[in-house]
Amino acid sequence: EGFDPTLLLEEIEILDGRNNPYKPLTPIVEKINDTEFYLSIKEGKFHQIKRMCSYFDREVIYLKRLSVGDIELDPNLQLGSYKELI
Repeated sequence: EGFDPTLLLEEIEILDGRNNPYKPLTPIVEKINDTEFYLSIKEGKFHQIKRMCSYFDREVIYLKRLSVGDIELDPNLQLGSYKELI
C-alpha cells in the first residue's frame, strides 16, 4: 500500500527526543514512487523522520542521510563508517 508523502507537508505535532510536544518545520518532499521519497528537513530531532511518518501510521523501513547542512556525505562511505572532516 502506497503512502502520499505530501501528507508530511501538513502541520503536525509529534514528540521530540524528550517526549515533549513539537511541531516540525515544513519539510521539502519529493515522491520517487509509491513507497519511496526524498525528505529534506531543517532540524534533526531524535528520530524525527520516523516520528513524522509514524504520525500517519507508516513505518520507516530504510532511511539514508544524504547530507548534514551544507556537507554532502560521501556516497562511497560504507554503512557504519565515518570520515573525518578537516
